[in-house]
Amino acid sequence: TIKLNSILELQDYGKVIENGFHCVLVGVPNVGKSSLFNALLNQDRSIVTEIPGTTRDYISEKIEYNGLQFHFYDTAGLRDAKDTVEYLGIKKVTELLNKADLILVLTDKTEESTAILKTLSSYKNKALVYTKADLFTYSLATNSEYVFQLTCSVTNERSIQELKRSIHKRISVNENTADLELMCNIRQQDCLQKMHHQCSHLLTNLSKEYHDDVFSIELRQCVELCSELAGDSLTEEVLDGIFSRFCVGK
Repeated sequence: TIKLNSILELQDYGKVIENGFHCVLVGVPNVGKSSLFNALLNQDRSIVTEIPGTTRDYISEKIEYNGLQFHFYDTAGLRDAKDTVEYLGIKKVTELLNKADLILVLTDKTEESTAILKTLSSYKNKALVYTKADLFTYSLATNSEYVFQLTCSVTNERSIQELKRSIHKRISVNENTADLELMCNIRQQDCLQKMHHQCSHLLTNLSKEYHDDVFSIELRQCVELCSELAGDSLTEEVLDGIFSRFCVGK
């Protein structure tokens, strides 16, 4: 089951290779989202002003870092909407957060940016980034709610690189060349998940006083799943699943 676990984890890595890693910057207006967005891209992509609400919905851009594609999103500042346009923009940001691989929650020493943290508590994959570290001194307390915490300043290139490394670590796996051969399609991944469940169930039952016939049935199911994974056992259900993803002409 340990090896099956590592193979299943590798499939998430495969998704990143194919689709990229989507990272959303979020926070109150003027917390430094657009400035950090530009620093991560190393270009002036977003307009930066002292006027709150310059970004009305979101801007996206991608970069390549250590051989992988990263999609960054600069979003409208979270606050009570002043008009319909701003309301629709913030609504778009909320939809974006639900799809993000990682949410970078930006905060500084202002009361507004600290208060907004509670509204984001339901999101799982998020990191806390303290901005404007050239202006403020922060004391980082351990907080399991975030996958990592760090201080950052757009005037300090070292802190920008540290942030990029921290983001990259969220998707790094201990793969080798042989492991990469185990990348699966959707059908195979579904089969692996069934195998993992079945093997875990079998190992759990081994510690209980079940009749040998029960174990033989469960073991047979594991063998059948192995055959299905290898393509040796093409049932009607498997064939339907394969051809449902293709447009087969006459």
